[in-house]
Amino acid sequence: MTKFYVGYKQGNNDYVYISDVSYNNIRVTTVQEGAIAFDDVATAQGLLNIAKKMVGNQEYTILEIKIDIKEVQENATTSE
Repeated sequence: MTKFYVGYKQGNNDYVYISDVSYNNIRVTTVQEGAIAFDDVATAQGLLNIAKKMVGNQEYTILEIKIDIKEVQENATTSE
């Protein structure tokens, strides 16, 4: 599964993602699950344009995140 986010890299090399936009504020989160996610780059580009106009001193970019989901057998053994 591939999703696209708008965010930026902090000084500690962790990413921050946009979680909410109001008429005068952009809120961010470090938790991907709380961020605004898009299915395609074109839609994420719209949010990126808004972010760049509202916050000129922050280098927002589009981030592509791929997640692999795998079902695990119930009786799978674990190594300890």
